[in-house]
Amino acid sequence: MLSSGIVRLIYEVSSRTITLRGLRMSGRPSVLIMIILSCMILLYLLSLRYLSQRKRKMIMGVLAVVFVAVCIFPRRRVIFLDVGQGDCSVIEWDNRVLMIDAGPSYRTVIQPYLQYEGIEKIDVLILSHPDQDHMEGMIRILEDGLKIDTLLIADVESQDNEARAKLIRLTESSGGEVIRCLQPNVYDLPTWFSHIQLRILSPKESTGNSNEDSLVAEIILGEDLRILYTGDIGTETDQRIILDQETDIPLILKAAHHGSMFATSGEMLDRTEPSLVVISAGRNNEYGHPHKQMIQRLEDRRIPYMVTAENGAIFIDDVMGHLIYRSFLANQKQDE
Repeated sequence: MLSSGIVRLIYEVSSRTITLRGLRMSGRPSVLIMIILSCMILLYLLSLRYLSQRKRKMIMGVLAVVFVAVCIFPRRRVIFLDVGQGDCSVIEWDNRVLMIDAGPSYRTVIQPYLQYEGIEKIDVLILSHPDQDHMEGMIRILEDGLKIDTLLIADVESQDNEARAKLIRLTESSGGEVIRCLQPNVYDLPTWFSHIQLRILSPKESTGNSNEDSLVAEIILGEDLRILYTGDIGTETDQRIILDQETDIPLILKAAHHGSMFATSGEMLDRTEPSLVVISAGRNNEYGHPHKQMIQRLEDRRIPYMVTAENGAIFIDDVMGHLIYRSFLANQKQDE
């Protein structure tokens, strides 16, 4: 009786909601959804004993509405994954998924995270530049059959190499669109409840250096958050970056070149006034990133910062308009 009641409940809820957009669930369900499902099962089993069939149907209808409301409630999260000496950031905002760079540790970090979250499609994939520590995971994502709607790359000859050409071929062969960008391109991405704007701030033209020609993108998430991704540009390039100084939306700055002393200048920090600086670097990496000069620049200005080598994965959740910062340090072996 117990097992048949549970199966009947799951069947009823699934059959009533499977055709609704956004309710196809994969990956690990959230704790809230598990609690609600457990309560639904308990209430349904109690109704079998104490209520008439008519009242049970009414309760089932109410529970189905509650479950649907929870399922479609938008997730708003930015995560800087701990991929070792490389970069990878994932933005889940309302019904959209964006990924900025995808470096090493694909099998041990990136792939498990995507599976854990049930992410089967990436709306926008942004490649700052085609160094292995920024794009290795992108090749593997496409080879694994994950759907990519749009790939954004810098429209510069300095980044034309065999690896990037393979990435473009894989994207186009899977039905995705490849867009070559230069400053000042702007892209709007509508979501269920707000919008996402991508502003390309660099390069304006090719300098002949792949790092300096990194695709610099300011991603504006509704009215709640801005994130500035700077790839591997140096201090000379970052001083040419022009941001909108009129907005009061909090800015998170992704430090350039893994916290190198030759990147993310003091002028950039003064101009952007970030509420947080995120540095992605591997533990005990051979380059000594982040360099102490970079950390000193942050500490002199009392700017909060987090480093993946120390903090692990860095999560920024938007909960009802409030930003919650947390980190997760896992003791995994990373493939360099």
